Amino acid sequence: MALREAARVTRRGGRLLVFDYERLPDQTRPTHPGGAAHVPDYGLADPNRLMRERLFARAVPFDEMVAIADIAGWTVDWHENPDGCDDVFRMLYGNDEEYARIFDDLRPVIWTAVRR
Repeated sequence: MALREAARVTRRGGRLLVFDYERLPDQTRPTHPGGAAHVPDYGLADPNRLMRERLFARAVPFDEMVAIADIAGWTVDWHENPDGCDDVFRMLYGNDEEYARIFDDLRPVIWTAVRR
């Protein structure tokens, strides 16, 4: 929804920068029918369930982000996984076990796209 709105208010050729989390695929699990790899679910059927319940957010593998952006009218032209430390965020979250369940299979990603 946010990518569609960003596309709606951006002229063709306009630029978008996103700083987000991507979910890391677990290469040891079978793939979904669409080809995306399963991710560790820590006993949950939906690895995003806890993230949605606590943070009102979700994270998907980068290839899914690219597909979502494409549907919304964007062409992803660059991405990078920056180094960083989440010690402050982990401390502020206040529940190490739950934080690990939400964030251990995520990594930061920065990507840019051009409006088609």
